[in-house]
Amino acid sequence: MKLSQINILWTGLLLLLIMSCKKEGSLDYATAPESGAILSSSKGGSLALALETQDDTATVFKWNTVSYGNNIPVTYTLQYDSIGKNFSSPIDVVLGSSTSIGITQSMLNGYGIKSGIAADASGGLEFRIRSAVGLAGVLPSYSNMIKLLFNTYGSTVYWYVPGDYQGWNPSAAPRLGSSNLDNYQGYIWVPSGNSGEFKITSHPNWDHANYGGTNTTLNPSGPNLVWPAVGKYYLVTASLSQLTWSATAISTWGVIGDATSGGWDTSTPLTYDVAAGVWKASVTFKGSGSWKFRANNGWDINLGANTGSVFLKDGGDNISSPAAGTYTVTLNLSNPLKYTYTVE
Repeated sequence: MKLSQINILWTGLLLLLIMSCKKEGSLDYATAPESGAILSSSKGGSLALALETQDDTATVFKWNTVSYGNNIPVTYTLQYDSIGKNFSSPIDVVLGSSTSIGITQSMLNGYGIKSGIAADASGGLEFRIRSAVGLAGVLPSYSNMIKLLFNTYGSTVYWYVPGDYQGWNPSAAPRLGSSNLDNYQGYIWVPSGNSGEFKITSHPNWDHANYGGTNTTLNPSGPNLVWPAVGKYYLVTASLSQLTWSATAISTWGVIGDATSGGWDTSTPLTYDVAAGVWKASVTFKGSGSWKFRANNGWDINLGANTGSVFLKDGGDNISSPAAGTYTVTLNLSNPLKYTYTVE
């Protein structure tokens, strides 16, 4: 091979090497880290949880930053799963760029119940941190695992929704209820003529956790939340473990079923009585068949009454028709998770 050919070959290899190198300051190149984050917990052993101290800190998780290269954005996710499952089906809590998270007793209790630990029982969870490039979860790496043992507590608990629409008074505010200490729901009428600002509090006062945030997220130090619109009736849901919330506008409730003249295709609409806080309508029943309540002329939100229960339930069983005749049907959704109706 001629010397000139050798020089050309070496020049080509050098150019290829240069082109394959990472460019300083570039966001286009990410490399997998040599190891995952190192996770630590401020508490260990067996933790005692109680409803009375639900807002107290159970533990604080901290971890170091993980590098994927210069200026590469990293997303951290707290993962938890039942002990011994080796994170085969972990539940994620996305934390963004944060390198610590304080876990309250109510949050840890909610994690446990969501993972299948019965209320008022002893159990535990395994935790780890997943780091990855951006929100897409590229090149994931995992920290060491930390095991926490604790007792769960069970009860129907309430959050409160004070705001400009009712004078910022938590003790007199509409409530959200939860049977698993994690997922809360309730129905709230928001009248016109106010700013639409509100907060969600864990107690009927301002002395404990008070959540603000964005139009989808909750933050105990965030700004006031804002209703999508005022002069609306909403189904409000919130998650303690995910720190999220939503408000679904309910334009109408209706009675539907083959026990009514409309059958299962057409609802008999109810009218909201603002003063009484109930939905009402005059409904004619055939005396046979069954029926239930549904919102917004769709099946996404519907209520029935399971056998032996005095309360309506999301997606519950159909209700048997009363004797043939015309009745006043009243739907009362003011008491979270204890929704009732009358046919008189």
